Amino acid sequence: MVEFVETPEVCLTLDGQNWVAQFKGSIGSTEGVTYAFYLLRNGVRVAHRWYEKGLTAKFVNDGVAGRYQARVFIKRAATESADTSTKTLDSERVVQNGLPYDLRRWGQRPLFERDLGASWGEEAFVDGLYHFTEGESHIDLLLSGMDKLLTSPAVLVCCSGALTSREGTSAPFFSGVEIAKKLGAPVISVSDPTLSRSHRLFLGWYAGHEGLVNLPSRIANLLDAFVERTGAHLILMGGSGGGFASLLLLSLIRTTKVSAFVWNPQTSLARYLSKPVRRYLDVAFPSIADSDDIQSALDSAGIIYNLDSRASVMADKHSILYLQNKSDWHVESHAKPFLEKFGVGEKASEDVLSFNQKVAYWEGDWGDGHVPPSKDMIAAGLTLLLAGKGPLDVALELERNHLATKDRPV
Repeated sequence: MVEFVETPEVCLTLDGQNWVAQFKGSIGSTEGVTYAFYLLRNGVRVAHRWYEKGLTAKFVNDGVAGRYQARVFIKRAATESADTSTKTLDSERVVQNGLPYDLRRWGQRPLFERDLGASWGEEAFVDGLYHFTEGESHIDLLLSGMDKLLTSPAVLVCCSGALTSREGTSAPFFSGVEIAKKLGAPVISVSDPTLSRSHRLFLGWYAGHEGLVNLPSRIANLLDAFVERTGAHLILMGGSGGGFASLLLLSLIRTTKVSAFVWNPQTSLARYLSKPVRRYLDVAFPSIADSDDIQSALDSAGIIYNLDSRASVMADKHSILYLQNKSDWHVESHAKPFLEKFGVGEKASEDVLSFNQKVAYWEGDWGDGHVPPSKDMIAAGLTLLLAGKGPLDVALELERNHLATKDRPV
């Protein structure tokens, strides 16, 4: 049996171009004792050294950003009086910041490189990272659950909101894969390529950058081509900045086999906080970012930054399920100016409005300020949409369930 005479410790340090993992501690007799080491990045093994007597292991540092950790396995061989025994210890995590953009971070996924102008190619859709390039610009889409493509009623398309941190990580960033897996639905997760340009940027709204000003249209073209090949119905989804992106794509996609599910979305960059918008312009459009007037800078960038003018396009072809937290300042600055473009809403319940049977808006109460609905609420909404329910029916059912939960005794 492995027993420690003193408190053991596993250390992980960077020494030049190598990670050095070391076991420190005393285990009494070392007869028959060997050590194996794992190097973990974000909890996934990326290198190992199998059992031998050495207390130190070195691994080449490939420079990929992540949270690294060493794991040591201490094994004492079997004797006449005892079976083989093993103990496991982990080091503290060490953060390594790498390049702003590094595909190696997704090296465990199959990589399919495509020309953006040629779209998807002719091969069948399979799980993996699809890397579309045009000159020095790129768009990355992560496909998952493609084995369910023929049986699922819809494919989720996920756009990400603002990152909370970029420490120890690199673009591309993908969201929605776990909830899609939980629901048994295929998913296309879209990374915002503007975030690849700088560690400073946490939110880009998928609005575009100097190298790809028409980014939303190019993403919409890829999604249209996917629908043309597969016949799938798409559900665009995202919250906050990801909600803006989902609504923007909804207005640009040509197919009618698409709907959107958004929560607390921005609907105009000009009505959002100036600091993150200014940072976006600094990174995405450095040649015009010196303008003192954000509105003028957005106009000069040539991007679509206000969705109010796109509302008529959405209403003509598509349906929207729009969830909004009551105490969020987005109610006045983003929801109301946008929804006014759909006309006068018909009251379906105390907090649910219906606009021309196309848009259902629920102004609920699930926290203070700009907080998203719970994961369970989002999953419940998606489950109903996947079951073929319309946005108004889904909004009313979510409201009923939420009120029932609030009224339930603790």
